[in-house]
Amino acid sequence: MKKIKNVAIIGMGALGVMYGGLIKENLKEGKLYFIGDPARITRLEEDPVYCNGMRCDFEMIDPTMSDIDFDLIIVAVKSTALNSAAKLAKPLVKKDTVVISLLNGISSEEYLEEQLDQGTVITCIAQGMDALKIGNELTYTRLGHLCVGISPSEAHKQEQLTRLRDFFEAMKIPSTLEADINHRVWGKWMLNVGVNQVVMVIKGTFASVQHEGPARDLMIGAMKEVIEVANASGINLGEDDLEGYLDLIATLNPEGMPSMAQDGVARRYSEVEMFSGTVIKKARALGIPVPINEQLYSQVRQIESEY
Repeated sequence: MKKIKNVAIIGMGALGVMYGGLIKENLKEGKLYFIGDPARITRLEEDPVYCNGMRCDFEMIDPTMSDIDFDLIIVAVKSTALNSAAKLAKPLVKKDTVVISLLNGISSEEYLEEQLDQGTVITCIAQGMDALKIGNELTYTRLGHLCVGISPSEAHKQEQLTRLRDFFEAMKIPSTLEADINHRVWGKWMLNVGVNQVVMVIKGTFASVQHEGPARDLMIGAMKEVIEVANASGINLGEDDLEGYLDLIATLNPEGMPSMAQDGVARRYSEVEMFSGTVIKKARALGIPVPINEQLYSQVRQIESEY
């Protein structure tokens, strides 16, 4: 079975830089490249990124100028940049290329499969990290782990999944093989719908929702609405999943904040459509009331209208 050697990362946000640093440190055969257009390459040369105080000297290439055969492409952008990321990835993907998405939400893998002519998209969920990137400075205390898996209808992806897990082990990237990857995808989405939106709206940190109080109650309420939508959609989320993610939140750096809250601080447009926007659309189709997510959606849009 062919080893994963040459790796491309699209997106130089918190997760791209964090996992890029691990891969660069541990990759013994092959090379790691970040993918970007000429303007992005110039910006990196003039303003390099730092991870926990150390400069990251990543090599960046323009995909239109590359003839490298990539074994793995990691898409690590926000949902608002998924379309442009897919366009960057498309000319780089070959028959044996594995593609993973580190995006939040429940639909990026399906979108990438629609956009890419070949390669194998493996479902991957990133959770448990507390990476905080402000400007070109990334800090983190917890790597978290990547959850990967294939559905029963994707048995043809088994060999590529094995290649990917072998690569994670070699790169010292913590990972978990999920027996029910769809359940994990919806569970992580439930977490993001709660913690990302609430911390952004209240302009807080993880500490704001780690202890009893109105913010934590609001977060749990938003998550419970996702459970209702999930159950009506055939996904068996429940109170055990909710408690498990509350336990996870308790382990995060109290001074850190989720990516959506970081967007608020930087006055960037957020992934609200992927979170409450999607909850609302699905809930309406199912006839389920989701007043908390409607409230959060309105509050986020109000914040963004003032940029």
